[in-house]
Amino acid sequence: MHIFQHLSCFVSDQAVKNRLLWVLLLCTLQSIVGFSQQTEVVDFLKAKAIVDLDTPKEVSGDVWYTFQVKKHTDSIFVDAVAFNETKVWLNDSLVPHKYDGKRIVIHNKFVADTSIQKLRINWSTKPKQTIYYVGDQIWTQGQGKYTSHWFPSFDDMNEKAVSYTHLRAHETDS
Repeated sequence: MHIFQHLSCFVSDQAVKNRLLWVLLLCTLQSIVGFSQQTEVVDFLKAKAIVDLDTPKEVSGDVWYTFQVKKHTDSIFVDAVAFNETKVWLNDSLVPHKYDGKRIVIHNKFVADTSIQKLRINWSTKPKQTIYYVGDQIWTQGQGKYTSHWFPSFDDMNEKAVSYTHLRAHETDS
């Protein structure tokens, strides 16, 4: 059954039907644009990270990404859920950024070219999921999606980058 026929069951006024269809269309477009794939605009190539497992349930560190801009854009982002602190450097310069509790967004005039750019993020967080402390062992979910709860990364499973990660666990007096 066509969506217009479904609306006819609930609404008889043609003007109201048209408005509802426009709202549905706009919501659909917003969901597509809101979750558009950054992979079409930016190609993240490598990630080198030092991750400190400071105290039980606290993670901090630095990650250095290299990337190429494939299409002109005014911003790039990295997923980072519920982080306490973030600092960002773009090509070795500390830059302002926006953080909404889910993503670190760097606004800049990114121009498409073949040069390699660098992004460094320093962070700290107390993740509530996807990293687990079991006795003296630490377990992670083991897949890219949702790693952003403890590591600035990409929840988009289409984003591929070679990563080198150095984990440091600090002994506690327990």
